[in-house]
Amino acid sequence: MEELKEQIMNKHKAPLWFQLGLALMFLLVIAFFSGLGEDNGSIQQFKNDLRMITMLKVMQAVAVFFVFILPVILFSIVLRKEKMKFLNLGRLPKASHFFIGLLICIVALPLVSGTSVINEQMHLPASMSGVESWMRMKEKAAGDTIALFFMDKSTSGLIINLVVVAFMAGLSEEIFFRGLIQRLFMDNKVNLHVSVWVTAILFSAIHLQFFGFIPRMLLGAVLGYLYAYTNNLWVPILAHTINNAFAVVMVFITGEITDDPLSKNEQAVGWPLILLSTLLVIGMVLFLFKRRDKEETSIIASP
Repeated sequence: MEELKEQIMNKHKAPLWFQLGLALMFLLVIAFFSGLGEDNGSIQQFKNDLRMITMLKVMQAVAVFFVFILPVILFSIVLRKEKMKFLNLGRLPKASHFFIGLLICIVALPLVSGTSVINEQMHLPASMSGVESWMRMKEKAAGDTIALFFMDKSTSGLIINLVVVAFMAGLSEEIFFRGLIQRLFMDNKVNLHVSVWVTAILFSAIHLQFFGFIPRMLLGAVLGYLYAYTNNLWVPILAHTINNAFAVVMVFITGEITDDPLSKNEQAVGWPLILLSTLLVIGMVLFLFKRRDKEETSIIASP
């Protein structure tokens, strides 16, 4: 009992396993309430009201702040003795780190696009038809909401989408998933690759867009490795934002709403390009970590 009281009085020194468990429990609560909604028919009534659509975008930005950003800030202040330094947002990234992050995301585009097509064609066994129906219902609801957000074809509509869909999504999701979840896995001495991939799986699952699960998981893994290499959360935030911004601009230019920024046509990407993209991403990640190991060895060896 005395030990428990001491932990309550010194919450910033809470055991790391407790911090990780608390974060995962909060994520489970988010997933539970996200999965409760049956459809988004209530907001479709506003599809011809651009002013209301703008208001919905503002509400979306406020919602992600309270769901993903504010809890992490409170977590850092209350449970971590580093306070806000825990998030690794106190310094701007090196220009080389930012360039590397951008380059990897560009190189990964064919891989993400190709797996997006494959993922959409997947079907569950007939015995799980009810589950697949629920998954497709959630997929349609998410797609309808995205379509609603892109109803406004004006320049101001594009700017708002860049802020809400690109920047706010990139900022909030990276703070929560890489800055909190992945960091806590790593603090708990979980293997680096396990930390990155488990976080990427959770990152993709929370979107409840199951027929885009694989490409989003792969993107999450790339962002996770970028964070692990640079130890600066701004790098995955900027990379995530640019990835989303590219998709937003493509929708604005083409008028076609898609999670796949290149094409919905499997032949347009092609297996050779997907394979090349995969090999390049793996090679770049391995190069980064070999470079990091050399830098750490050099620092240790220096007098």
